[in-house]
Amino acid sequence: MHLDLIAICDMANIDVAGKFNIIGEFNTVFAQNPQAANVDITLVGRIIAETTEMATGHQISIALIDADGTEVARLPNQPVSFKKVLPGTSGNLRADFVLTLARASFPHYGSYRFDVLINGRHLGGREFYVLNPQARPAAPEPPPGLPGSAGPPDLLPGS
Repeated sequence: MHLDLIAICDMANIDVAGKFNIIGEFNTVFAQNPQAANVDITLVGRIIAETTEMATGHQISIALIDADGTEVARLPNQPVSFKKVLPGTSGNLRADFVLTLARASFPHYGSYRFDVLINGRHLGGREFYVLNPQARPAAPEPPPGLPGSAGPPDLLPGS
């Protein structure tokens, strides 16, 4: 069993055909006050398993870990359902999840990660950062010829 996909984004869903629709993937939360960040975060993932690993039921939990390795929060164990996949895709079974955390806040600035656990076994994680907005890099200048640029590009040699 392994974690095949994990992403942090603004929003996501799984359509009737089983495809992920992921909008606004990111790895940084900018907040004036991390303890009052009040941001919505969606965590999406896909776990791949073989038929031989399905002897017993499985429970998924998600832990939020800070840079010091301290567990800041944990979502309680939930049953996870594996479904057969189409021939030619990875693994024999897969479980997809979309988890939205509304109005999330954090104890301090720094790096964090979401760890995915199945029956207490760590499958993988996704690192992200909570930073002060003053740390945000300046936006790069757009290339010539695009809206907001200094002017049209030279299209012909010598023009």
